[in-house]
Amino acid sequence: MNANGEPFQGIVYVATGDPACAKMCLASISSLRDWEYADYIFIITDLTDIPWPRHKTIVHQVAAHPSAFSSRYWKTQAGLLSPFNKNIYLDCDILAASHLKDIWHEVKTDGIGLTVDHYPTLHPALVNEYRRLQDGDNGRTFSLAEHRSTAEIAAMDCPYYNGGVVCWGNNAESVQFFSHWHDEWKRFSGRDQFALARALKSSGVTVYGLSEAYNFFAPPGFTLAKAINRKVTFVHFWGENNKKAFFSFSKQIRAFKAFDALTQEKLRDAFKATIFRDRHIIKLLPLIFLFPPPTCFRVLYFIGLSIFSIVRLRTPMK
Repeated sequence: MNANGEPFQGIVYVATGDPACAKMCLASISSLRDWEYADYIFIITDLTDIPWPRHKTIVHQVAAHPSAFSSRYWKTQAGLLSPFNKNIYLDCDILAASHLKDIWHEVKTDGIGLTVDHYPTLHPALVNEYRRLQDGDNGRTFSLAEHRSTAEIAAMDCPYYNGGVVCWGNNAESVQFFSHWHDEWKRFSGRDQFALARALKSSGVTVYGLSEAYNFFAPPGFTLAKAINRKVTFVHFWGENNKKAFFSFSKQIRAFKAFDALTQEKLRDAFKATIFRDRHIIKLLPLIFLFPPPTCFRVLYFIGLSIFSIVRLRTPMK
């Protein structure tokens, strides 16, 4: 509990290095508040002159780290720096896509909560990175030494967890885990998720699985309509090529939340009525006749944003 008698729990971000990261972090925080998230936010940052929100926001200023991957340096220490009793860490490229009033039901006081990556086990993830290393396409963030160490410490058939969303309670077990995670990352200063696999093994921490809805990897052209249809909580726009999709999705959230409650409910019903595929966005057009003219224009704008995501965002970036 904090001084006001509220549960001291919150969402943790790391926004370091590139100011573009701060821009994404601000959009991510905005999406939380749009979906009625009312608890605290803790931001670990080395950036100055950023207009961070003030309401229930704690900004933890840290020194700039020389690594090109400073966010990983600080991310692996999030559990050592956060002041909260219950925590949810989110990467800055994650947006909320549904109401968050019951989000803390997923966070246990013991153990570490994680979602499985798109590679279900460690073996295919290591194979993929090895191939990229041979092709000279790994961004110099992976080495044969890290490959061997990860394979030796962690079982090849163990689940391969994604570090974009991490849940934990503040206790001795979580402190030990984050200490191991940070130490493992510093060994190679490479991939935080391979360091995560090693740390889970060496620390002996208990892992409880989170559903895919809490860390859903956005495919090209993923829309808010599809997210609502699939009951997704957090959408992860992983990768450099997904930045424009991230900000398009953010605009869709703002457009949707500008509707009155009745309009939102009618749209939700339409989204949930069918398995939402690309062509079904066109089926929303008849809905505009159910609303007064000002709302019609807003619905058309929302549909336009969705079509823009489906069509333009499927075009690979050059």
